Amino acid sequence: MNLDDLNKTQYESVQIGNQVWMGEDLHVTTYRNGDPICHAIDDGHWMYLGDCEIGAFYFYEINNTTRILYNGYAVNDPRGLAPEGWQIPTVDEWDALIAHLGGLEIAGGKLKDTSNNNWIAPNIGATNSTRFNAVGAGWKEIFDGDNYTKGIVTGYWMKTPSQEANQSDNHIFLLRHDTASIARLNACTYSGHSVRCIRI
Repeated sequence: MNLDDLNKTQYESVQIGNQVWMGEDLHVTTYRNGDPICHAIDDGHWMYLGDCEIGAFYFYEINNTTRILYNGYAVNDPRGLAPEGWQIPTVDEWDALIAHLGGLEIAGGKLKDTSNNNWIAPNIGATNSTRFNAVGAGWKEIFDGDNYTKGIVTGYWMKTPSQEANQSDNHIFLLRHDTASIARLNACTYSGHSVRCIRI
């Protein structure tokens, strides 16, 4: 596949409360300034790029749809991962979204796509009432770079104030197929997760 075909600049958007979010996961192969993001061609390459603290993405096909996962180095790269007009959401912005949706115990269901093509059964609590369209893209493992979790979970990177200087202060919000809740977790910078941007 030509990587240029994966580099989207226009995205569907959805308003949730006072916020405007992408209605689909980020799909870019270049930073905002046009520099290419390193493409990890296999699990070993993914681990090598993480060991070198280099921003990277990995893509795979599932149900005729391409999913892209990014490591934390790409998310935090000063060249900017988000396209013009968008940004990686902060903890506070995610917290505001979750509060608007009624809290951690039920917010996940309102964000999850309802299709069993994107989540394995049972897709508990999924209503997609926000039209956020979260899909079970899985994550790239920190130990061997594999993705065992397609259809089971999806994690979304967020920005935190001290993230640039503190590897342990990276976080994701995690959705699962077997619960309507959403959880905030620490994440290693060399793991791979989805990105969903918020309008600036």
